[in-house]
Amino acid sequence: MRLRGNLAALLGAAAISLFCAPARAASPCVTAADEAQDLRGRGKLREARASLLVCASRSCNPVVRADCERWLKEVDEATPSIVVRAVDSRGRDVLGARVTIDGAAIKLDGSPVEVDPGRRVLRAKTRAGDVAEQTTLVALGEKARVVELRFDRPLQQDGARLPSDRRHEPPTNEGTPGDRPPAGDEDARAPSNALPIALAAVGGVALGAFGYFELSGQAGYADLESGCYRTAAKCAPAEVDPVRQQFVFAGISLGVSLVALGAAAIVYFTSKPSSTARLDRVLTF
Repeated sequence: MRLRGNLAALLGAAAISLFCAPARAASPCVTAADEAQDLRGRGKLREARASLLVCASRSCNPVVRADCERWLKEVDEATPSIVVRAVDSRGRDVLGARVTIDGAAIKLDGSPVEVDPGRRVLRAKTRAGDVAEQTTLVALGEKARVVELRFDRPLQQDGARLPSDRRHEPPTNEGTPGDRPPAGDEDARAPSNALPIALAAVGGVALGAFGYFELSGQAGYADLESGCYRTAAKCAPAEVDPVRQQFVFAGISLGVSLVALGAAAIVYFTSKPSSTARLDRVLTF
């Protein structure tokens, strides 16, 4: 009786083991199916597709496999895709740019890239450092939508900048280090003195003309006093006018001289920022 009881227990255990074996084999498939449904509900369609491929395999229970195959088709239809283009400011293709979607690199070859629905951040960067970025909303089921990333400057097709583009280069108004005069050499950095010299020359010539006309006028006036004024107490206009003209020319020459010399001084001192420093050094010497 005891032998018969042990044999019955062994047979029962074997039956239970055989019955549960398919269930144990099917458990990874059921887990994958559950995970796929959860990921699908959260909008992570690409991860859901990976799980559905597991539970749609031939090793899974036919019932589970049928459901997963149906869900896989639905996920494929709902998963959106985009085609990314990188262009310069002229609308020309930049094929040498590195493109990422949410930080993951993609190939810039014109083929559709599957993405999850929602907000996606697209970024393109060239080897020259130019960056184009865009945040776009991708709708569920949208297929092969073209998204254009546009740089703000003309570029070559490989992403290099054009030779004529110098907008981001450092300013060169101070020249190269070899072209700049040594520190403290203010005379080498001083602007040209041509204009103040020319004005000073005009002022000097006008001042000389003033001296000439003034002396000529004084001499003519002395002649009039010793001549017609002394003898006739009155001089004819023909005798007075030349003397008067000498004084008029003298006044004009003096005015031109003062204006030219003043302008020369103003131009000279205002165009030399270091003139005050040089004067201070002279006064403190």
